[in-house]
Amino acid sequence: MEPSPASTILLLRQKQDVIEVLMAKRSHKTDFASLYVFPGGKVDQDDISFGVESTVCDLNDGQLSNRINVDSGGSSFWIAAVRECFEEVGVLLTHNSEDKLPNFKENKKERYIDYRNQLLRKKVSFKQICEKENFFIKSTEIVPFAHWITPEFATRRYDTRFFITRMPENQDINHDGNELIENIWISPQSALQKVQEGKMQMILPTIKCLEQLMGFESIDNLMAHYQSLDAKDIQPNLPKFVKKDGQWKELLPGDEGY
Repeated sequence: MEPSPASTILLLRQKQDVIEVLMAKRSHKTDFASLYVFPGGKVDQDDISFGVESTVCDLNDGQLSNRINVDSGGSSFWIAAVRECFEEVGVLLTHNSEDKLPNFKENKKERYIDYRNQLLRKKVSFKQICEKENFFIKSTEIVPFAHWITPEFATRRYDTRFFITRMPENQDINHDGNELIENIWISPQSALQKVQEGKMQMILPTIKCLEQLMGFESIDNLMAHYQSLDAKDIQPNLPKFVKKDGQWKELLPGDEGY
């Protein structure tokens, strides 16, 4: 089965000298039931056509495609990441005509809530919202971070681009209550410790992304590092499995025997 394109975004905030990342728990009724994840989901056809046909991103589709080493449609991964973030946790990562992120503390908050509700009910498209409000996506502030592909034996496969960005100062987290039922700001170290203790369940790409955040004391340093990388520096991770001594062993690119 060919993997479906998907996007995931790590929302980050600084708490003194510790980076915290937003994690949410998926409902038991959904795919990846009861797992802790970052906001994200499949790239849909509207995301693809919107990216190719418009100037919603500050860079054009060709430039963004080069950024992640695809032939075309690269902009759709940024658009899907922003759309899914708005749908799932209520955070809107679009800039307005004044080059500012939406301020939910102002009197326009109800308008944004209404947009989100309509988007979730498929009464309006993300494209329509952006066009009506003259929003654009500042792709330079939503930075490619990792690339994971679901193993070939899986019945549902995804080709997922992971991005990192800062949590907007004047917005709040509000998980949708349908796909995501809990949310938590947590340091990568604490999250990985809870995985070890069996208190938080995660799949391998999530765990590896948390490990990638380790070693950075500030979001500034983290963002600067990944902004400096080329497309070839973020290689796809396609896990493979081999049986050794009666036990299945998971291998990643670079592992012996991969």
